[in-house]
Amino acid sequence: MAPPANLLLLLPSPSLAASMRLFHILLLPLCLLFAQVGPGAGLLANLGPKMDDYKCALKEGFCYSSQCPQPTESNGHCYRGRANCCV
Repeated sequence: MAPPANLLLLLPSPSLAASMRLFHILLLPLCLLFAQVGPGAGLLANLGPKMDDYKCALKEGFCYSSQCPQPTESNGHCYRGRANCCV
């Protein structure tokens, strides 16, 4: 005996169930990446204002693409190592 036709419409197709399972598997690491225990404790907390050029500005220095001019001296790097932080 075959199930009624309207009951078959309510059951999800196997491909839909597999795609929803894949969606949840991909969504879980994304949620864990952004939501950690405390504020600022996530993996993305080191991005943004902690870049090298920001750290140089906190030291009251400036970024210079070649050697630092006199009377300043190099004290770190800026722009991911492409420039010097002159203080």
